[in-house]
Amino acid sequence: MAIGANAKANDEDRAPNKPNSNMIAIGLNAKATKTDAITMGTNSQASEINTTALGAYAEATAQYGIAVGADAYSVGERAIAIGVHTSEKEMKKFYDDPNKLREFLNYDSTIKSNITDQAVISELTNAKQGETKLAELIKDDARLKQLIPDQKKRDDFIAFAKKFAEERNKLNEQKRLHPDNPELARFGLYNPFGATGGQAIAIGNESLASGAYSIALGAESKATNYASIATGYKAKATGEQALANGFAAEAIGDFSSSIGTAAKAMGYTSIALGYGSNAGMTEAVAIGSGAKVKIGGSDFRGSIAIGRNANSQAGLSIAIGADSMNHDGGVYSGNTAVGTGAVTGKSGSKQEPTGATAIGNGAHANTDEIGGRIFAYGTAIGTSSNAQGTYSSALGTHSRAMGHYSVSIGVQNDTKDHQHGAWGYGSNAIGLYAHARGLYSNAIGSESESLYNNSVAFGYRAQTKAVNSVSVGTGAQTTGVNSVALGPSAMATFNSTVALGDNSLANTKSDVIGFDPLGYASTAYNATKPETLLKDMSTVLSTEKLEAYNNLRAKIIELDEKIFSYNEILKVSEYDRLYGKTEDIRNKASETTAKIRKNRDDAIADKKLALAEIQANYNDANTWRSSAGAVSVGNSDLGITRQITNVAAGSEDTDAVNVAQLKALATAPVLFYNGGSSSGANFNIGTQLGSPFNLTNLRFSFGNGLKASLQKDGNNNQVLFMELDSDAIKTNPDLKVQNGRDGRDGRDGQNGRDGINGRDGTNGSSLTPNDIVNVKEVHTGNTVMNTNGVTINKGSKTVSITENGLDNGGNKVVNVAAGDISAISKEAVNGQQLYETNQSVAQNTRSINQLNNKMDEVDRRGRRGVAIAGAMGLLPQPHTSGRSSISTATTYYRGEQALAVGYSRLTDNGKHIVKFSGASNMSGKKDVMVGAAYGYEW
Repeated sequence: MAIGANAKANDEDRAPNKPNSNMIAIGLNAKATKTDAITMGTNSQASEINTTALGAYAEATAQYGIAVGADAYSVGERAIAIGVHTSEKEMKKFYDDPNKLREFLNYDSTIKSNITDQAVISELTNAKQGETKLAELIKDDARLKQLIPDQKKRDDFIAFAKKFAEERNKLNEQKRLHPDNPELARFGLYNPFGATGGQAIAIGNESLASGAYSIALGAESKATNYASIATGYKAKATGEQALANGFAAEAIGDFSSSIGTAAKAMGYTSIALGYGSNAGMTEAVAIGSGAKVKIGGSDFRGSIAIGRNANSQAGLSIAIGADSMNHDGGVYSGNTAVGTGAVTGKSGSKQEPTGATAIGNGAHANTDEIGGRIFAYGTAIGTSSNAQGTYSSALGTHSRAMGHYSVSIGVQNDTKDHQHGAWGYGSNAIGLYAHARGLYSNAIGSESESLYNNSVAFGYRAQTKAVNSVSVGTGAQTTGVNSVALGPSAMATFNSTVALGDNSLANTKSDVIGFDPLGYASTAYNATKPETLLKDMSTVLSTEKLEAYNNLRAKIIELDEKIFSYNEILKVSEYDRLYGKTEDIRNKASETTAKIRKNRDDAIADKKLALAEIQANYNDANTWRSSAGAVSVGNSDLGITRQITNVAAGSEDTDAVNVAQLKALATAPVLFYNGGSSSGANFNIGTQLGSPFNLTNLRFSFGNGLKASLQKDGNNNQVLFMELDSDAIKTNPDLKVQNGRDGRDGRDGQNGRDGINGRDGTNGSSLTPNDIVNVKEVHTGNTVMNTNGVTINKGSKTVSITENGLDNGGNKVVNVAAGDISAISKEAVNGQQLYETNQSVAQNTRSINQLNNKMDEVDRRGRRGVAIAGAMGLLPQPHTSGRSSISTATTYYRGEQALAVGYSRLTDNGKHIVKFSGASNMSGKKDVMVGAAYGYEW
């Protein structure tokens, strides 16, 4: 049936004896030319079996095709085209604008999604020469392989280039054949609109479904590949089985999905979900408004960006949280940024390895250039934490691990005038505002500072300001190389000095000559104004040796000064060598470091040789002259002194002596040197120790009946003998003797030598300093001194000092000053030192327990997160079309339990799935996870 001017319902290809069957054509120039064809509308056409064309200029040209709407085109078999499509005006754009075909076939975006070299991209997208350059490139196998290493991507790119060239030739041919009538040329083009693929569906004005089984739903939507789906105004699904859903959404990669306004899924199997999201890498996932995964480096697969403006530009990296960022630039991948504003890497850097991890709001890992490039494997955990060095770790809010292999724990953000954190190579900064700047330095404690190489500062505001120094205690400070300050506010200010105890000050440098009590015989001791007497080294060494010895000491002092200055230079040069801002600074610092290190090491070697020579040839001198800095247990400026208690008796010249040894010396017999054997001999006591004074007010008086005489004992020593004067007794018959007790029997005396005749004593004579007195035993109070030693008897506890040592009788040893604490020390320590050590151990134990608690909490949170995720994953969903489901699930993981609830629905046609779910842990903590999902099934 044909109704309308020039309408035609006739199958011209039928057999001559076969009538027309079920053909309907209604409208001006309408044509139904095959069996069961129906066409309705001006210039409409149904030209194959069972085709339907409804609308002016509508055309259905393949079997079972349907075209509904003005200018609707159903070109593919079983295809459906619904909507108003191209017109002469639209077709003319392909004639007038050379770039129209590029835009239609995604020329520029295809180039950019396959090639990363910016120079090549600019060359191929050039408006005039780009297509010619593309044709040349696909013929250059070596160069193309270099630009696109992946074989499949390279083959697809070659196919695209050839197809584009073919369509450009078609357009040029149509322009030649129909220069004034673009409408007639439309079927010579790349089927620009309508349902042109087998069993495709195109619904919407100027929509195109050109791939087999493709669906284009929405004005200007395009689904151009096998089983692709584009829904929404200007949505494009150009990849195989790709899904684009939303205004201007694009799914370019095969099996990719983009959902949301302007969302783009560019890579193979990539997913972009959210407004403006962009998954530009193979297997990439971008979820959230503005979330982006872009190509960076050669390993560009599998990155994830979740959150508002989250950005992951390195392969195999993860960015989770608003404004989180993984920068590109590396040949390896694996960065992880979790948290609002978390950042790893730096855009455009020379980063080689990656693997950085930043967890926490504003956390940064490997974002700054160190030595002209970005390093990797840094870990920053905590709000605004910052880990820049290779394998560096920053744990805690505002923690800063800036040096390679450094560790930072605690709040350490920089202040206006001060730097904090772990900046040195291999350094450790633990505590509030701790600062470890030296190489291998350690700052442990709030506001502690370890500024030089190999130094250790332990305690609140402890400071080390010299190489190889150690300060332990609140406010402890070292400024001398190889020095140690142990105790609150202890200070060691010269090289190799040791300050022990709170507020102790070690400020005596090496090379000091010690006090000599016998050095000056003519100098008297003044108790009110003591004078320091220094040992005259000429009494220790011969004149020849003394000069050589002094030369060696002067050389050592000079070498110490050189070593100190070299270390000061290295402090700056070693830092600049690793962290200099420019390559020129780093190169110059490397040269300086190598030179100064050699000079320092040579000076150290020379010092060791000089010390060894002194040890070998002038060891006696070391007894009187120090070879290292002093050990101080007090502070003369502050009037702080301490006893060193519990000290064993010294045995060597350089050993300390204890009070017991001094007491033994004080009570020992005085040895008088014999000056002659005659009756008028002069006896010299020896060196005068001080001005003469009375030892006691006790005087000897010889009255009637006694006489004193000088005689010699068995050892030929003169002895003063006191005896009864028989002559005096005879001349004084009135002499009376008081009744006395019976005397004890005495032993027989041994035969002795005759004594030398001496002068008779006179009445009232007293002993002079030149006389010899032999005393066998001395008693004073509870103390007895004899040839066996000294014994103190008091109560049941007897203290004795003999040649066998000290027997303290079970008494405490008190007033012991702090002893040296080192690996080779043999000095006694006191109760205060043990108490301070116990306090430090207790504090360390508490700190370790606190750290363990924090780590345990991190572990618990992780286990709760796993349990929550597992519960949400277990929620079932309906499998019958048109059904809804409310479900719940619970999980138990390593002591943590979670509960999840969810709602899901499968649409009536069974193709769309919507799912909402939420989960929380059951431990009382506010850990909650919510989620929503949409799926399309075909």
